[in-house]
Formats: sequence, structure tokens, C-alpha cells
Amino acid sequence: MLLMNAAIAEEAQRILESVDLSGVERLADEESVDLGLVLQALLAGDFESAINGIDWRAQLEAVLTGGARETLQSTVPLIALAFFLRLMIGEKAKTYAAARFVCRAGCVALLTKNFLRIAATAEETFALVNRCVQLITPALAAALLLTGAEGASAAVSPFAALSGNVIAGLFGTWGMLLARAAATLAAAGNLTPGITLRRLFKLIKQLVQWMTGALAAAFMGMTALAGKMTAARDGAAVRTAHFAIESVVPVVGGSVSESLDALLSTAAVVKNAIGGAGLLLLLNACLIPIARIGINVLLIRCLAAVSEPAQDKQLTAMSAQFADAGEMLLVLAIGAMLIAGTLLGGLIAVSGVRAG
Repeated sequence: MLLMNAAIAEEAQRILESVDLSGVERLADEESVDLGLVLQALLAGDFESAINGIDWRAQLEAVLTGGARETLQSTVPLIALAFFLRLMIGEKAKTYAAARFVCRAGCVALLTKNFLRIAATAEETFALVNRCVQLITPALAAALLLTGAEGASAAVSPFAALSGNVIAGLFGTWGMLLARAAATLAAAGNLTPGITLRRLFKLIKQLVQWMTGALAAAFMGMTALAGKMTAARDGAAVRTAHFAIESVVPVVGGSVSESLDALLSTAAVVKNAIGGAGLLLLLNACLIPIARIGINVLLIRCLAAVSEPAQDKQLTAMSAQFADAGEMLLVLAIGAMLIAGTLLGGLIAVSGVRAG
């Protein structure tokens, strides 16, 4: 058994060296991940070591220090000002309405600045996801070809291009446009009590949620269907090859067929290791920006709740709606990561073709 495992490991290493991993290596170097350690752990089935190959603690520290402190420092003074105005200036005072307007205008300026910061983070996430897909899928396509899944390998490039178009075109363009429109409505609709745009804001929020969910579901369905169709065709092709080998060479054909089975199975293990490493790299790349957006949204929502005792409905509604606009960015960023993860996961799920 030990000799057999050693032989399989040696063959897996030989197959791994034949695959062009330059794109994946470049991505791993950018993320400071030891790709060799992760791949060897996945080939050995040691998932814990593969996960530990990424410095998650450093990622967590980067998340906690990025943006959260700046958000608090820029918004808390305005909430304090709202309380001060409430306590020190009576509602019937002539300067009360003007002071409230100035406070809201200051909130608009700082909340808009904060939204633009997390919008830039969302766009960074889209770029990272697309880069991961473009660098990882060529290696996966090459590994799929070695498993005998020629049809699945040929389908990788079109699906990678499709995912890039969905993420960059629909999420990065139209989704971002809707999120920015929502932030604009949050500002314009809460400056004065006489203007309210809440229904329009709610409509835009629903559009973003429906668009993201529908696109993610459609892409998952297309990936699963393509995987089933190509697997059936590739399976038929390999079974035909097995039959030809055993028929043309009746004496040693069975041994050759079994050797081919072993080679395809080992190639499948290598393909799964590359796909697993790709998923870890994708998660590692997207963790910081997505977590930063999420923490930012949570803090703004907490500040909206804290500002409610100041009894300024417009200020509270403004903060809550800016948090909703940030939540739209969070949904778009997570949707982009899910689409890329679905593509990589679908390629992993295409099993090595066996004779059966």
C-alpha cells in the first residue's frame, strides 16, 4: 500500500509539473500565499494544512484596521452634534431649523465620502474576482484536459468570459450605478422634511437584490447544465477509447485500459487540488474588501440606531438609507465572488472520466 501511494504521489507530481501554473503562482505571490504548500496538502488530502497555508490572522487584522476607525471618527461627531442641538436649542427657537439643516448637510457630506470609499472597495473586489478567474481557469482547463474531459476543458474559456462580463458589465456598471443612485436619493430625500424619496429608494434596493440573485442563480444553473452535458460526452468518448484498446489488443489491452484508468484518476486528483487552491486564493483575495464593506455597513446602521434618540427623523433615515446603499454594494460584491466560486467549484465537480 505504501509503495502504491508513493507511486500515485510521484505520478501526481509529474502531472502537476506538466500543467502551466504560472498564472496561479503569480496570483499566490500577490497574496503572499505559499502555493506549493497548499497544493501538496490538497494532493495529500490534508485540508487542514491547506487552509492553514494562508495567514488568516493577518487578514483579520487588516479587516479590523481598514475603514472602521475612519468611519467612526467621521460620523460620531455629527451624532453628538445632533444630541447637542436637541438639548441646548429648543424646537421653537428660530435657529433650530437652520441648525438642524446644517447638521444634516454635514452628515450628507461625510456619509457620501464614506459611501464613495466603500464603492471604490466594491469596484476593487470586482477587479480582484475577475483577475482570479482569468489567472486560475487556464490551469484548470489544462488539468481537465489531462483527465480526458476534453469537452469540459473547451467550455472553460467561454464560461470564464461570461463570468467576467456578468461581474464587470452588470455588477460593475449597472449594479454600481443603481447603488450610487440609491446613495444620491438617501442624501436628497432627507435634507428637509418636505422632500421624501423613500419609495424610489426602496425600488432601487429591490432591483439590486433581484438582479444579483437572478444572475447568480442563472449562472449556477448554466454551469451545472454544461457540466452534466460535457461529462456525458467526455465519458462516452473515453469508454469508446477503452473498448478500442481492449478490442484491438486482446491480450494486454485490459492492462493498458487499467493503466489509463489510473492515469485519469490521478489527473483528476491534481485537477481537484488546483481547483481547491484556486478557491482558497479567491476567498483570500475577496475576504478583506468584502469584510470591510460589511463592517462599514454595520457601523453606519448602528450609528443610525444611536442617532434615533436625537429625535431627528431625517438624520436617522439618512443614516439608515446610506447603510442600505452600502448593503447593496455588499450584495453585489458577494454575488461576484459567488459567481466566480460557482465556476471554479463546477470545474472541480467535473470528475475524472472513468471507464465505468
